[in-house]
Amino acid sequence: MLLECKAFYESWKVKFITKHVWLLVPALFFISFIPENATGITNLYRLLIVLPLILCVRPSDVEAFWENSTVKWFVVLCGWMTLSLFFDGVSYKDVKLFWRMLNLVALFYLVFLVFRYHLPKISNIQSTLLFFGFLGALLILADWAALRDFGIDSQYYRESSRGIFDHHLEVGWVMGLLGVISLNQFIRAAGWIKLCLYGCLFVFFSIVLLLVQARGGYILYSVGMVMLLLMTPTRRTMWLLVAAAILMLVCSIVFKNELAALWGNVLARGSSSRLPIWNNGIHAVTDSFSSLLFGHGLSAVTESIVRKFQAAHFHNFFLNHAFYTGLVGLFLYFGLVVSALKKALSSRETIVWGVLVLSMQVAFITDGDRLAVNPSAMMLCFLLPLAIATFSTYERT
Repeated sequence: MLLECKAFYESWKVKFITKHVWLLVPALFFISFIPENATGITNLYRLLIVLPLILCVRPSDVEAFWENSTVKWFVVLCGWMTLSLFFDGVSYKDVKLFWRMLNLVALFYLVFLVFRYHLPKISNIQSTLLFFGFLGALLILADWAALRDFGIDSQYYRESSRGIFDHHLEVGWVMGLLGVISLNQFIRAAGWIKLCLYGCLFVFFSIVLLLVQARGGYILYSVGMVMLLLMTPTRRTMWLLVAAAILMLVCSIVFKNELAALWGNVLARGSSSRLPIWNNGIHAVTDSFSSLLFGHGLSAVTESIVRKFQAAHFHNFFLNHAFYTGLVGLFLYFGLVVSALKKALSSRETIVWGVLVLSMQVAFITDGDRLAVNPSAMMLCFLLPLAIATFSTYERT
């Protein structure tokens, strides 16, 4: 009986890995938008993503996973972040952060399995992500009361939230990500139907991003779009630039008052006290030689008081990461990113993911906290592209 169960389990595992594991990537996007409760999304991630991956672990796959040079940077960085949890003692918070660290490993292992066994499905995955992203954006718009009232208020953008995207910055990140991916699909599309489809999606995500008023999303979108167009110089991209210029001119005339009000809201927020927040971060990072070199630990608190309000963190990923893990962690992080970029930017099939990874580095100047996360905008908008970039040159043996 035991032998029969073992044989069934082994056959199921092989079948799932070789035929169905790629579906977990679109599932990750699906569960990120649909449930309204972040805790429910986390539980779904563990049930639908992490558990199947644990059941499907095979020694041969683990060995191939470790052979990737970028994975070595990733594992060492995760190891250093785990070690930093003990810098200030052990608590329940450390255990939670450790489990979140395992979420990173599960995500990278999932993408590895996709590239190892489902290389032809990469384009399908990108299209499916756009589909679920489109549905998610529609749900955000449906919940957006201020849009239904056609009013532009200085705080109305804060209503733009859904699922794990509980802040307008996070919505801006994911809309920027989807906009760049749809532009990439448009550039590479064959046939008028696909051209029209991806073109409409690109315009749709661009409009939602504009309404969200998330400056980090604007940065990700703008840098990603410019990089992608410069790295794919074709006649189609030239005509796209011309069409975009004409569309922007028309919109600036037709929607002059609305755009003026929208940009007025963005500018009225100024720098959102970023400079004093960054100043606090620099002082916290450099308060001693040991903290500068090794950090305060991943479970340390980055909250600070700035102009009578409390900032949750330093609103700069590099400052946050240096605070948590020191210059050692910052070096390992940049080593990981550079190693992944070398692969993604050398592959035409996955160049868009390298562009997104690089664009997120620019967006991280104004925001970003920890890498160790539950399903979040950080996971979908940075860690997922980073994982895809890591295995973008993988060749099946």
